[in-house]
Amino acid sequence: MKSTTKVTFLTGEYPPMQGGIGDHTAILARHLQPLGVEPSVLISRKYNEFQVSSSEFRVRDSETRNLKPETCPVVRDWGHNCWKDVKRHLAAHPADVLHIQYQAAAFELKGWLNWLPWYLRRWKGRPKIVTTFHDLRIPYLFPKAVSSAPTPKTPPRCVLIPGERASIRRL
Repeated sequence: MKSTTKVTFLTGEYPPMQGGIGDHTAILARHLQPLGVEPSVLISRKYNEFQVSSSEFRVRDSETRNLKPETCPVVRDWGHNCWKDVKRHLAAHPADVLHIQYQAAAFELKGWLNWLPWYLRRWKGRPKIVTTFHDLRIPYLFPKAVSSAPTPKTPPRCVLIPGERASIRRL
């Protein structure tokens, strides 16, 4: 019997919503499926406002073109309620890994998501938490308070832009 790993991606955007993080998450999830990973995508309820058509999911790789992970638009907003929404979803749909696709702007610059790993730390049913940092530039108000919070709480971490590795080391 083939063992599967359940990975829940937590992202602030996902196709057909506009944004590179959503595109990255969709492609990553599709490419993990043939490797025995069962991905799902936890997203804001705003996702329901977008019409999903097959043309929105164009993928060049024919092997993954028709693989679409389950999308779960259950997060009310990215304020403090996101903690309860994420925990409730993970309790109902257990995952081995919660993979946070992090960019402050994708989560409406609210900052509450930064403390989600802290909130989940004592929950016995919590999955392993991995964070991928997509953009660590400092265009936002109070960047140190908002951008540095997830780092010490969520090892392991992944930085996709080579020039930003120095930023993550300073945190």
